[in-house]
Amino acid sequence: MPAKKKKGKGSKLTRMNEEEKLRYLQHRAEIELEAKRRKQQLISIFTKNKLKREEAFSRLNTAKINEQWRFNLRQIKCKELDDEIKYLWSNFDRKIKLKNEQIDNLNVELINANLDHNKLQESHMKIIDKLILQHVEYLNKIHDDYKKSIINIQLNDLNEMIIIKNKLEKECWNFKSIIYAQSFLIEKKLSNTYSRNSMNTYYIQHTMEETIDNVNQQLGNKISKLWSLLIETITDYQKQTSLKKKQYDILKESDDKHKIETLQLKKYESQLELSIEKIKNKQIEFNENTGEIIKNLNNKYQNLNENIKILKNDIQINQKIHEIKLKKLTVISGNAISKLKNIKNKITLIITLFKICTNLAEPNLLATIKKYDLLNDDYDDDKDVVTYENLKHINPYDKLENFWEKYNNIKVENIIYNDEKKNLIIENKKLRMSLKNYIMTVGKITKITIDI
Repeated sequence: MPAKKKKGKGSKLTRMNEEEKLRYLQHRAEIELEAKRRKQQLISIFTKNKLKREEAFSRLNTAKINEQWRFNLRQIKCKELDDEIKYLWSNFDRKIKLKNEQIDNLNVELINANLDHNKLQESHMKIIDKLILQHVEYLNKIHDDYKKSIINIQLNDLNEMIIIKNKLEKECWNFKSIIYAQSFLIEKKLSNTYSRNSMNTYYIQHTMEETIDNVNQQLGNKISKLWSLLIETITDYQKQTSLKKKQYDILKESDDKHKIETLQLKKYESQLELSIEKIKNKQIEFNENTGEIIKNLNNKYQNLNENIKILKNDIQINQKIHEIKLKKLTVISGNAISKLKNIKNKITLIITLFKICTNLAEPNLLATIKKYDLLNDDYDDDKDVVTYENLKHINPYDKLENFWEKYNNIKVENIIYNDEKKNLIIENKKLRMSLKNYIMTVGKITKITIDI
């Protein structure tokens, strides 16, 4: 039978109407869009899962790298600490000497500073005493000069007053003598007139009255002149003495001021004396405190020296003990190493014999032998019992053996982790290549569908 020919898309489209063609094309476009959307969803889900896996692997890898890095850092830090301890051990005596020298220098500086302080305080006290003496001398001089000036002014004023009194008394005496002489002359004239002209009394009286008036006029003029002279002399005296009175008042005010200043100076002097006493008391207290501090420092210094000597002795004793222990350990470790090597050789022989026996033995016997296999994990407890029974003489060095066992286990784990890391890197590369290929194939398929 000849194979039937498939009808093409062109024949389908030719049979359809325009509306059916449009529906068919819309249906095809929707199918293609759904296929695209599903492919994109699958790609996004695949990429998300892949990214999650890679993040998990990267976290594991970073944790492993950090562990390795920490182990390396611990080793470096241990070396640095060892070097520092060696350096400190080599420079311990030198540093102690330097510290002792520093303590001695500080003690000497403290003593010198105390001496300088005492000298400065003494010089300050001397300067203050000198200043007080100078001020006292200056005040005494000012007071003496003031007293002398007051005495001189009083003497000058008294002399001037005496001279002026004498002048006034002389002038008054002259005035009295003039008045007496004039009155005497008038009486004489009156007696003469009464004796000569007894008959002509009226005429004489009249003439006498005229003469009296004339005399009164003359005497009144003279008296007025004398009175004016007296007033002038008094005004001159007042003018001359006004300046002196002012000077006297000024001097009196200055005297009062000087008295107030002297009182203030006495107060200031008392304050200075109190401050000097306080400074002296402080100096005594400071000297006592410094003495106590120096004693305490000396006691501390002695205690430190004793402690250093004790530490040196302890260090020397510990060094000797450690040297003896090291020698013993070297001897014991040599014996232990030789014994362990013998045990190792015996174990290797047993394992080779065991392998030969397993190759030659029947399969039924292998199941029973596996229970007692040395490499099996279920046999570890019996193995430990045997080793402790066989190695009772190595009981003091169990801790050291455990340390080296842990060290070897960690080393083995690091090797295993490195192998796992390499395998994971290879797997990661393979997955990347497969993802790239998958994306390339999906991209090609989408292009083909779009072209169609």
